[in-house]
Amino acid sequence: MRRTAIWFGGLACLVASAVTEAQPQRPAAPAQPVTPADMRAATQAAQNGLTSFAQLVTRENFQAMGFTRPDEVRSAVLGPPLPEFMVRLDELRAFQRGHDPLPLLHPNHRMTFPVRVANATRSALTVERRGTSWNVASYGAPRYGALLDATRDRLARQESRDPAEYFEVRVPALNVSFVGARRDGRIALTPLVDDARFGFRAGGTLPAGDAFLAMVPAAQRHNGLPS
Repeated sequence: MRRTAIWFGGLACLVASAVTEAQPQRPAAPAQPVTPADMRAATQAAQNGLTSFAQLVTRENFQAMGFTRPDEVRSAVLGPPLPEFMVRLDELRAFQRGHDPLPLLHPNHRMTFPVRVANATRSALTVERRGTSWNVASYGAPRYGALLDATRDRLARQESRDPAEYFEVRVPALNVSFVGARRDGRIALTPLVDDARFGFRAGGTLPAGDAFLAMVPAAQRHNGLPS
């Protein structure tokens, strides 16, 4: 987990630096590094949440929670977390070719942990920092958790990289999610699913700037209400 904390902190500093250089009149993005202490606290919160998860799964809801039988959750373990970044609608609307995409990545102080049984991703568990403490924010979302984890693991195998080096990028207003990675100081994004609106292919990695440009027209047409 130490490598994750150091790397995520590096990305956060890179985001803050890009904002300062590219847009000196604007306040820096709220990019606070995840320290080793944060990572330990987040992981402990997730482990505690996994214990609670086992108590929430019943004969009535085990399939909706992603499990094949009610007691399967009791043998579940956590996979490496994916820190979450959010892209704001107003900033996406203003994005133009040649702009640096890094300032659009805002850390949410949230991490999603895959919930695995016998190396198969069954569900997900998300923790978030509130003040100085980390707490469980949500349980379940089995299809999304499986897509997120499978996309990350496939990329890690193809690129011979540590799975802990990847992160999640969400554009909530447009209901779009990616697995992100830093490559030579730049951000690459991989869509989780096909999306004909933007020409995205599931698993097809592209530069963050290109992904953002593809979404700009839809962002400008958006009414600003939650999708």
